Amino acid sequence: MQLSKLKPRLPVLCFMAIYLILQFGYSTSWHYANTNTMQNAETLIKQRLALDLPQLKLTDPRLSISVDDSLLQRYIHQLNKQLQKEQWPLRVLSIQGADVALPIHSSLRTEHQLMLSQGPVPVVIASYPKPLWQSLSALTVLVAAFLSWLVSASTMLKNEQEAETPDTSSEDTLYLTIDLNQRSIVNRINGHDVQLPNKPYCFYLALLEYCQKNPEQRLHHHKQVPEELVELANKYFQRLIELGHTIRKRPDFNANLDKMLSEIRAALDEVFFDTPELKASFYPPKARGEGSRSKLHSYALPALDDTRYEVIGK
Repeated sequence: MQLSKLKPRLPVLCFMAIYLILQFGYSTSWHYANTNTMQNAETLIKQRLALDLPQLKLTDPRLSISVDDSLLQRYIHQLNKQLQKEQWPLRVLSIQGADVALPIHSSLRTEHQLMLSQGPVPVVIASYPKPLWQSLSALTVLVAAFLSWLVSASTMLKNEQEAETPDTSSEDTLYLTIDLNQRSIVNRINGHDVQLPNKPYCFYLALLEYCQKNPEQRLHHHKQVPEELVELANKYFQRLIELGHTIRKRPDFNANLDKMLSEIRAALDEVFFDTPELKASFYPPKARGEGSRSKLHSYALPALDDTRYEVIGK
């Protein structure tokens, strides 16, 4: 089944799942509470009968006393009225064979033996369990509807965010474009672009090409810029002249190296402002701590990957 067909059904499926879970929990609690109420009521009725029956005229074989049915029936009627008034779910049907008719049919009858001084006394108790429809709750419907709305809204928002988030996991994804025609550096993920002055722009193009050809080469501040790197920078500067971006003479790429690198880093910070995780391989490392001009520091790009950037117009 296609995902597009499932999306419209998501709120309904979510509602049904949440409702069934909530309703199952509510019905289980309702059934437990109802059963517990029945058991407690039955125990209390037995205790009441155990206190009242010795005062009534019951059959006692030892004393040749026979049961007075009319007296017991009146007692049962009075007791049932009291149970009904207090809304108990039980009624007494019979005591020692003295039966009464109940106006409401009972689906469950249980026989008990009360142990009194004159011997066991049979008692029949009818129960009136609550109808099953009372185990259904309108509150579960409202809660399920609200929770399903929250889940659906959250899922839709997440899907929208994922759809808007560019996929940078593909092996073929370009992160950076250097366009000599526009003299710009462009973030290929979000289209953000910046422009650099001619000198740092050409030096950065040369640095990319040089580091791609010489990935193990270290570039130190205290040494002259390698001749090959300078030649590449001059080549790109000549290309800018051909494209009409400048008419000035070639700059000295060995002069003000720190300033050029700072301008390059500032431009890359701006280009990758929204995607900083993509910046590292293109970013000339900064000197950190003391001895920033020590022999240990290199501004080369050892992690450069030529599949992640392109140069247009060279």
